[in-house]
Amino acid sequence: MKAKLELRVVPKADTPVAEPKVKVARERSATPKTAQARPARKAPAAKAGKADDLKAISGIGPKLEQVLNGMGLKRYADIAALTDADAARIEAELGFSGRIARDGWVEQARTLAKGRG
Repeated sequence: MKAKLELRVVPKADTPVAEPKVKVARERSATPKTAQARPARKAPAAKAGKADDLKAISGIGPKLEQVLNGMGLKRYADIAALTDADAARIEAELGFSGRIARDGWVEQARTLAKGRG
């Protein structure tokens, strides 16, 4: 015996059925904005505003100054505060080998920072 296949024609609706719009509420934190913790304050040297002219340090030119500014080193105090580990990390990122110590950036920055204040 063979089974018969029946085809049914379903009439189309005149207007398409629109899907209901669902509003999604934004998640809100449990605490109001005023009660949230404030971000930590930056060191006094970082909040002072303008960046220092790092080109005054021997061995830093205009291009290198831009790179250092991008790394967050914008003030003489920032460079004066570099530790040996910081200097090694920066030299590795920039592809230098001992240049910060060789050119005496930290000492020069300390002198320049004292002259500013």
